[in-house]
Amino acid sequence: MNYTDYIEQQKQRDSERQALSFEPDVFQRRALKTWYETGDALHFDPLPARIGVSGEGGEIGNKIKKHMYKPDYDWTVDDEVEELGDIFYYICIRLYQLGVTVEEMSLRNREKLSDGKNGWPEIEHAF
Repeated sequence: MNYTDYIEQQKQRDSERQALSFEPDVFQRRALKTWYETGDALHFDPLPARIGVSGEGGEIGNKIKKHMYKPDYDWTVDDEVEELGDIFYYICIRLYQLGVTVEEMSLRNREKLSDGKNGWPEIEHAF
């Protein structure tokens, strides 16, 4: 895919995203509907979410390895986005367990990266 096609594809995706009006904290609440029930001992147990992040990250690494060393193994952008979505799910759960929203985490990360020591000296111009 050339750069012009990539930009057009991103514009189309941006338009579709705006139509969905995605809110990270809404995703976090929806993720919780599939997690252990509130009364379940595992509801606030940090281990399943931590292992979930690690396991899904390992899946990405394993699939990239297969893509690199097995000529017939196909690994697409959509495959990777799907796996990153799985990681995001577990991150949302763990943040909830810590009493932090996705938006709050994003703001904290933005603040950390905007201090100039971590690579985003002018955060306003990053996007």
